[in-house]
Amino acid sequence: MRESLEILQSAGGFNTDRIICVGGGSKNRIWNQIRADVCQVPVQLIQQNETTVLGAALFVFSGAGVFKNPEAARTNIDYSPILIEPNKDSASFYQEQYRKFLELKKRN
Repeated sequence: MRESLEILQSAGGFNTDRIICVGGGSKNRIWNQIRADVCQVPVQLIQQNETTVLGAALFVFSGAGVFKNPEAARTNIDYSPILIEPNKDSASFYQEQYRKFLELKKRN
């Protein structure tokens, strides 16, 4: 994930301020903490179980004229975001592991 994130940032010319996780994998607190620690970027979770259906509904409400556009519909949803901050104490450990990963990848 970190390698992909770095490639995306380099190609797009931006820096990520957070990673938003949804779906089943977003329910595992330990896994999300590891993501934040490895990438050294906060991981944001939302308290919505059916994000695909929610996204489709935003477009339906827009198409039905309830909201001007999907963005306007989105502003009316309480996502109750949870932000998992990277643990600065683990930064050097994960940095070293990532460096080793990249070295091994180069060799193969």
